[in-house]
Amino acid sequence: MASGLPLARQFPALSRWRNVFLPFPALLVRHLSSGGEALSSNLSQQVVGSDRTIICYHPPTSTPHQNTKPLRRRKVWENSSLTDGEVTLVRRLRQEDGSIWSVATLSRLFKVSPALISRVAPPSEERMRELDEEKEMLRNMRRHKRKLFLLQRQAVS
Repeated sequence: MASGLPLARQFPALSRWRNVFLPFPALLVRHLSSGGEALSSNLSQQVVGSDRTIICYHPPTSTPHQNTKPLRRRKVWENSSLTDGEVTLVRRLRQEDGSIWSVATLSRLFKVSPALISRVAPPSEERMRELDEEKEMLRNMRRHKRKLFLLQRQAVS
């Protein structure tokens, strides 16, 4: 379609649009009619001459977007260590009943990371066998029954 006609004659719909790039690369002003008066090129305040002018502002890539989700922040734990008394208490609670005093529960109670709790007080051999049996049972269940089982377990705890 390389005819000698101007682009506006080849595509009549384009004749209504005229792009004017201001000295700022981030600002694009489009006029719906071919005539128009000069607009202010100040980025902080733009004067629109008529209702037929559309101003599109494209911020530079260094500017954060308005609807961008904030970054997820990791939890900051208040304590990074436990005292000797707290370590003995954590070990005793884990030995008494590992299902009630889980790693997550104890980490919330003492305000430390779950990794620290699991390093200080690993589960007993009996609790490890229980967890392995539960994993095997869940693996053999169908998806629907597995979901029901997990929902019931969450409701109990």
